[in-house]
Amino acid sequence: MSHHAGSAALSGLYFPVNVRFLPPGGVQLVLATNARERAALAAAHDVAAVLAFSVVFQLRPWKKQGVRVEGQLSACIEQPCSITAEPLQNTLHKHFEACFVRQNSRLAKLPDKNNSGELFLDPEGEDMPEIFSGDEINVGALAEEFFELEIDRYPRRQGAFLQNAGPQEGNETAGSGPAGGSKAQCKKEEHSASPFAVLTHLKKD
Repeated sequence: MSHHAGSAALSGLYFPVNVRFLPPGGVQLVLATNARERAALAAAHDVAAVLAFSVVFQLRPWKKQGVRVEGQLSACIEQPCSITAEPLQNTLHKHFEACFVRQNSRLAKLPDKNNSGELFLDPEGEDMPEIFSGDEINVGALAEEFFELEIDRYPRRQGAFLQNAGPQEGNETAGSGPAGGSKAQCKKEEHSASPFAVLTHLKKD
């Protein structure tokens, strides 16, 4: 996963942190969004609304030349149910972390002469550290990338399911369902048929 700390994020969520003089024990910061920022997040990430969005960050020195960023994201979003299209709310919780190194750091090992900006894999972690320039890291952009990954693009309200509205074998005509039964209708769960209805059919036989 690529985290672009020095560039604008999807909605431009901007929360720069000066990391030039981080204390050995690190610092803890809290990102709290306002209504305008949440509206921008909703538009950028294609959800009906972002009702809440906050992140607790912990920034620590890493390998003396880099910065390790850990975050705990909490958000509440509103989306339409993918089955019924009714509005529903989903709560997101995500712990994430990433490492950053300065552009001129010895940790930023370039594999070729084209200055591609690629970094070697961190032997102590699964992800590659990211390059940043200057003294600031936009941790808001980092949090927004993990927010995007946590969004369920096909949320479903409890008790909702897809039911084929097409003809059943020998019970309905071909024209009884929409488009000849090739499409699915959105319906909520219904109670199964009464067992007494089965007894009625047996008596007729």
